[in-house]
Amino acid sequence: MIPFDLLPLAPARRRREPRENAFIELHNVIAAAQTVQDFGPRDRDRISRQRGVDLTRDFLAQRRQLYEDLLAHLLATRPFLSDDRWLLAHVARTLALSDADLRPVHERSFGGAVEHALADDRLSEDERLLLYRLQHVLGLDPDVADGAYGVLARGHLLKTVARVLGDGTLSPEEQDGIRQLAADLSIEVPADLHQMLAQARGRWEERHGAIVPVESPLALDAGETARYRA
Repeated sequence: MIPFDLLPLAPARRRREPRENAFIELHNVIAAAQTVQDFGPRDRDRISRQRGVDLTRDFLAQRRQLYEDLLAHLLATRPFLSDDRWLLAHVARTLALSDADLRPVHERSFGGAVEHALADDRLSEDERLLLYRLQHVLGLDPDVADGAYGVLARGHLLKTVARVLGDGTLSPEEQDGIRQLAADLSIEVPADLHQMLAQARGRWEERHGAIVPVESPLALDAGETARYRA
């Protein structure tokens, strides 16, 4: 059910069983399970009693990493459904992971999903739906999720702008491309970036724009027009 390899128990040291074998045994119980009914908090409590290790407090980093590995697998292999949410919650209970323990894992995973969705410079409806579903499955605060998306999307936009402005100018086609990218990512172009783009657009006009007609102080023949370029 869960694609994890079984781990070998650490050998005894000075005839004493290593404490980490408690976590390894719990890991193996979860990895070997065929259904969610095959493991649960009862296994954690049993192993804790038998090995004299409190698996609700000890090996937090390892317990959290196991959960994060499972979450990464689910994200990489299938769309998030209600069954996935139930599976994650069951694993979290078995590993005695609190909401506070899981918050950084969930935020990292959501950020990774956003980066993956933005990789092609657009956000499709399917990707929007996945991010929305992921936000709810992970129980992320909407403001936190929106803020994380906004930061990453703006960063992606800034990288694109930096690449486009490599020569210090902004052509009409490049300007349209940046506007379209912002629209595709559902973000506004920041105000300070507007000024930078306007300056780059002005430099392009100076080099490539049409020469502006002006009123000439000199007499012109019929059909002649005075133009000026600074």
